[in-house]
Amino acid sequence: MSAKWALGHSKTVMSRLKTHVFPLIGARAIVDLDTHDLMQPLEAIKKRGTIDVALRVKNYLQSIMRKAKRLRLITANPAYDLEGLIKAPRVVHRPALPLSRLPELQERIDTYKGRALTRLTVMLSLHVFVCSSELRFARWNEFDLKRDT
Repeated sequence: MSAKWALGHSKTVMSRLKTHVFPLIGARAIVDLDTHDLMQPLEAIKKRGTIDVALRVKNYLQSIMRKAKRLRLITANPAYDLEGLIKAPRVVHRPALPLSRLPELQERIDTYKGRALTRLTVMLSLHVFVCSSELRFARWNEFDLKRDT
């Protein structure tokens, strides 16, 4: 799959496999692995409390085993029964700020005593309406400062 992925994503996937999966089951032949074997790295990750990583590694294992089944390296997919092993944490959504409180927000931003960069970034994000990660990871070549509209 790494040929289809961005380089950074490919490195992340391989790093997680090297860190969490290979030490426990990497030396074993794929044909010898069963569901219980695939559960071992996932349980270890879950025990450390990194549920997001455990869910991602579970997806990697499922993809690897699907591919092995298609290539006839295995006759049954042991990763099939991993579904439901790890529950995603419940997400608590925060309500939108009521429009009536916008002046209060502006006042709090204006009187913020922390780093100036933090204050300016919050103000910029309110003007451009993008996700915080899009703003944080933006590159200068993504901006057209000469265009009027």
